Amino acid sequence: SNEMEKNSESINSTVILPNPSTEFFIIQSNVPMEFAIYTLSGIKLSQGIIKQAKGVEKVKLPPGVYAFFAHYEDGTQESQKIVVIE
Repeated sequence: SNEMEKNSESINSTVILPNPSTEFFIIQSNVPMEFAIYTLSGIKLSQGIIKQAKGVEKVKLPPGVYAFFAHYEDGTQESQKIVVIE
């Protein structure tokens, strides 16, 4: 329904595709945000800014498991796990 679509538009969300990936993956956000990617031991490997709604960023990481953190303009945060396989 249209009502559902309206509600989902107002929610900050980041899509990481493909996940798991084999090297490159795309981070797509429906709103502007900053992001950072860390190793599970807390070392920052990558960071970036998506400046506009529907923005996309391409990231390359070696095989491993990573923590992804998004910081949105309204102050909310989101975290996801990223898996890169050989």
